[in-house]
Amino acid sequence: MSKHVVLSPDGRVELLLTYAEGKVFYEVSRDGVLVADRAPLGLVLPDCDLSEGLCLKDEVRDEINETYTIPAFKKATCLNHANTIAMSFTKCDRTLVVEGRAFDDGAAVRLVLMGEGKGEIDHETTAFAVPECADTVYGMKWLCSYEDHYHPIPKEDLHQNIYAFPLLVHVNAKTWALYAEA
Repeated sequence: MSKHVVLSPDGRVELLLTYAEGKVFYEVSRDGVLVADRAPLGLVLPDCDLSEGLCLKDEVRDEINETYTIPAFKKATCLNHANTIAMSFTKCDRTLVVEGRAFDDGAAVRLVLMGEGKGEIDHETTAFAVPECADTVYGMKWLCSYEDHYHPIPKEDLHQNIYAFPLLVHVNAKTWALYAEA
């Protein structure tokens, strides 16, 4: 098992990527408080399962520090500042890159399937896990229109996978986590 830690520029957010027995997992902490528990990352293609049996090929670390503007946004200048990691895995003559970013106000992961031309993904095995210490999760039932109210969701109901992102998680008296996808 190998653990790969990426800290935010201010050191308060920690993204931990774990490679164990051919699988990849992630978790996120802020100020030492777990805000996203260990969960798997992976893709399944029609001819290759890239969620297990992976071989770690290499790891590249970097920093992003740039500014940009968005017309009619409440801030004139936005900052994109994060420490990054890109871990390349191989299987079935395919390369899957797991990218992670730790920002001062959060963390992100994404999967990149390397290659040229069109490809087909059967399904994704990436998941999320709410920490046991969290007391309340707010979300809405999955609807095509995203036009519903957010309600408290019992944690034991999350496995039913009938809720839409974003989800807001009350971790403790000082910590909230927002789970989203892009």
